[in-house]
Amino acid sequence: MVEFALSLPILLLLIMGIVEFARMLHAFLAVENAARFAVRYATSGQWDDAYCEDFQSPHPQADADTEKCSSSAEQDAARLPSIRDAARAGGAGISMGPAPSNKYSPDREKIAFFYTTICSTRDGPDDDNNDGKPYGKGEIPDFTPLGPGFPPDGDLEDCQPTEDAGGPGDKVIVMVRFNHPLITPITGLLSFYGNATGAPPGFGSQVTLRAQREGIVERFRISDVAEVGQNFSTRTETFTPTSTASHTPTFTPTSTATKTFTPTNTFTATKTFTPTNTATSTNTTAPTNTASATASPSCGILTTDSTEPLYGTGITSDGGNNRIISLLTNVSPTYDAILTSVRLDWNGGWHDQVGTLAGQTLTKYQLGNNDILDLSPDLSLSTGAINVTHTFTASAAARTISKSTNAKFKLLLALNESYLHGRDFRLTINYTVGGLNCSILVQGRYGPTVTANVPAGVVNGPFTIGANAADTGEAGSINEVVFDIYNSAGIKVLSWRETGAPYCVNGDTGGVCKTLTPGLNWPASNNSGPGGGLITNDNYTIYITAKDNDPHKQVTRIIATISLNAPTLTPSPTFTRTNTPPPTNTPGPTNTPTITRTPTKTFTPSQTFTPAPPTSTSPPSNTPTKTLVPSATFTRTNTATRTNTPTATLLFTPTYTNSPTPSKTPTPTNTRTPIPPGG
Repeated sequence: MVEFALSLPILLLLIMGIVEFARMLHAFLAVENAARFAVRYATSGQWDDAYCEDFQSPHPQADADTEKCSSSAEQDAARLPSIRDAARAGGAGISMGPAPSNKYSPDREKIAFFYTTICSTRDGPDDDNNDGKPYGKGEIPDFTPLGPGFPPDGDLEDCQPTEDAGGPGDKVIVMVRFNHPLITPITGLLSFYGNATGAPPGFGSQVTLRAQREGIVERFRISDVAEVGQNFSTRTETFTPTSTASHTPTFTPTSTATKTFTPTNTFTATKTFTPTNTATSTNTTAPTNTASATASPSCGILTTDSTEPLYGTGITSDGGNNRIISLLTNVSPTYDAILTSVRLDWNGGWHDQVGTLAGQTLTKYQLGNNDILDLSPDLSLSTGAINVTHTFTASAAARTISKSTNAKFKLLLALNESYLHGRDFRLTINYTVGGLNCSILVQGRYGPTVTANVPAGVVNGPFTIGANAADTGEAGSINEVVFDIYNSAGIKVLSWRETGAPYCVNGDTGGVCKTLTPGLNWPASNNSGPGGGLITNDNYTIYITAKDNDPHKQVTRIIATISLNAPTLTPSPTFTRTNTPPPTNTPGPTNTPTITRTPTKTFTPSQTFTPAPPTSTSPPSNTPTKTLVPSATFTRTNTATRTNTPTATLLFTPTYTNSPTPSKTPTPTNTRTPIPPGG
């Protein structure tokens, strides 16, 4: 009991520590997620229209017209609370308090305080005090780690003179602060420690978590500049005689011939309210000769399909089974890409041990359905690796991938390309964008690899046939492995298909291939082919084909051989060799008919344990005797002989015994033959 009382506080402290650590980790991840959500929203340049109406902008340039967010300053002001809303959405799952009005709220040191600070590196006009400071504070130092005397003097979550979300191309920094509440009694211990060490208020009841993320604001207003004129400060000096006819659709209710020289410093306001020196105020939309901001041409506007950058059409036809294709996409909304040439590098890879590349050639290049280069003569692929550059000769229109469109770049071959893998080819496609020379490197995926698992040498018993297949490049996988087995006459005896490892003919049991036995039957085919015939002694050729799961399937085919020469099973009465004296079929007591002129009683040994050749008795006798004795002849026979009479023939094929077998054993001649009187 005493031990339990001593260990219980430690156990409870450990349990409470685990609980608090888990909650703190969850809250930390939520705060990190909130910062990530906020910076992603900030870089998009979006805002919530709900914050446009009657919003007091912190920027001195926020205009005072009645239209919602009609100026850049008003939009920037509306972006700040919109970004904070995104942060609170990203931090869902933690018990955050209500949204404070600002980071200096009295609730700053309270539990569940949650606030998002937004700074940028934008160089803007001076603040109200004209001290030359930009909207943001520039590079933001990292947070000071927690330690004695925290939070530090001089809040690092501060932007001078004001918070700002930045403009296109500026860096925006989002900092999220959350006072995470502690719920277990461990808080009492921490509070006691905090009071003893002079920690700030709230120590022990909460933990302040912070997260910071940075991003670059997208150039989301470039298109708006050309149409609305919201972001650039443009000085236009216009000499506008009001009575002069102009090409603008201006409705002038007065015909006052007043020459007004109006130099205007407009802050990209599209609707200009121009006061005149006349009593008539005209709400005139003044045309501004503002140069449109057009993105400069740059390389990198051509992209390929990341899933399958380069593929062949031998298995899954795409307009034909003799093409190698790359789908090129022009992501530029402004510029076209014009193909000029291609560098072709091929390592000579051919993944079929059955067929060859004889007669295979590259005939032409196409973009979409347009021939952009017809090779003459064709480029042969049967001679090995290729490293060559081809310049396209078709018109520019035929070689153009228009802005925001895509087209298939094709290599046309003379024959089917089923056993060419995309990884064997490396294309460097050169193109021009607005006068710039650019290029894109295109290389396909790896294809499957396969090796055979068949017994070597001559097989004279049960055997297995299997294969190892994999597609390790780009996390590929195997679709199927097919075994086609041919006998020496070229006749297919079995077609077998496996869709999962291990790949075995006749399937597997617990991951081990099932055996096949000569003299029995092949399994029935599961691939719409032959099967079920007798497995005979022969030399077999096995075609093993592996296909991967790429969108356009890639294939590898190999050859394996197996030779069967198992003994023929024939029923035979032959006995196995043994080192123990086997029971011998020696003649037992026989009632041998004896033809004699004189009745004789011959006492002969009835049990003889060793075979003996025919014996001759010493006493001459005129009595012919037919005696069945074992002979020492070795008889090989393939047929079983059944007889009801004891025979003296050794039916052992030849049997050698370790029992003493005298070749000639004289029959005991000391026999008593009663002779009747007068004989």
